[in-house]
Formats: sequence, structure tokens, C-alpha cells
Amino acid sequence: MATQSAILDTAAAHLKEGGRLVYSTCTIDCRERRAGAGLVGRHPEFRVVTPDVRFPAGMTVGDWGALSVPTRTGMDGFFLCAMQKRDS
Repeated sequence: MATQSAILDTAAAHLKEGGRLVYSTCTIDCRERRAGAGLVGRHPEFRVVTPDVRFPAGMTVGDWGALSVPTRTGMDGFFLCAMQKRDS
């Protein structure tokens, strides 16, 4: 998870104000999902945003991201979290 956090921190440093960073995993492992949430904790200039799209039926969508669990969606398991850098 340290590598994922380092990649997110580097990307965050290069993102323009108002820009969005999407963190996505091809697993539903909660340890990997926490790496995205950790970015917001380390960088208060970021906030989690829910993309203005229609998510497939069965996905769990919250203020922390979106999760696809195969038994509920019929799709592969994955997680995504969109974070936006606040304007000054």
C-alpha cells in the first residue's frame, strides 16, 4: 500500500486546482481502498466527489467512492474514488 500512497501523493502534487484525480482498483480489498481515502487525509485540499454518471445497478456508491461486488452487480469486483483538488 505504500507504493500506491506514494503514486497518489506524486499525482496530487502535479494536479491543477479544480482538477480531479481518480483512484481505482481491480479488487474489492478494503486495504487497497483505504489508499484513496488516505490521500484526502494527507492532503486536505482534496475532497471526494461523486461523478455525475449513472452507476450500474447493484453498485454501492457513497461519499467515499463506488464499489462493485460481483455477487451484487454481476460484474467484476472493483473500486473507484474520484477526488477533486479545491480551488484556493
